[in-house]
Amino acid sequence: MKIFFSMTPLQAPGSLQKYVYQAVDNPVLQMDEETAFPIMTALHAFAKPQEEVRIIAIQTDIENCRENLKKFEKEVKEMSEKIGFTYPHGIEVVSAPADAGVRSNIEAFQRLIELVHDNDEMYACMTYGVKPLSQIMIMAIQYAYRLLDNASISCLVYGRIDRKDREVKGAYVNDMTALIQLDEITRLLAANKVKNPRAVIEQIISES
Repeated sequence: MKIFFSMTPLQAPGSLQKYVYQAVDNPVLQMDEETAFPIMTALHAFAKPQEEVRIIAIQTDIENCRENLKKFEKEVKEMSEKIGFTYPHGIEVVSAPADAGVRSNIEAFQRLIELVHDNDEMYACMTYGVKPLSQIMIMAIQYAYRLLDNASISCLVYGRIDRKDREVKGAYVNDMTALIQLDEITRLLAANKVKNPRAVIEQIISES
């Protein structure tokens, strides 16, 4: 099943803005509609009519995130109705306390890996959230890819806003999937004690 992971924004009410994100590197992500959540570009690109998907929101348990989750729910509902995909479980929330230490983050990781299964096709957005929780999300999808049967990381997106003198000059969504692939290649090179890993990595980059 396709699973879409997103970090819930920390922005205060009124500061979470919508943009038309221009796709970088991967034109499939181009969505000519405004959104406050870059994961919507992946949902728009990869969720198909009559298809059942799962949507997981990872968030810090604070009021701002709870309010922004409501906005996310609204956008997902509207896109579901437009495209025709379904998400029978609703938006599944994995949260961690605002003052989360290592133990709380490990517990969040455990909850996340319980949600992934063999043959899952994973999509994720790394734009929002506190850094430790965002890293937990990446670790969870890498866990699934490495340890589950036929699980795949299909697309990792990052939304960025270009500003000059506090004025927004452009909004872009980058396909960052190659970074996870590079991390996996590096791990395999290390595991196999490759004598000149830098040369191998440079060759892979030059051919991509």
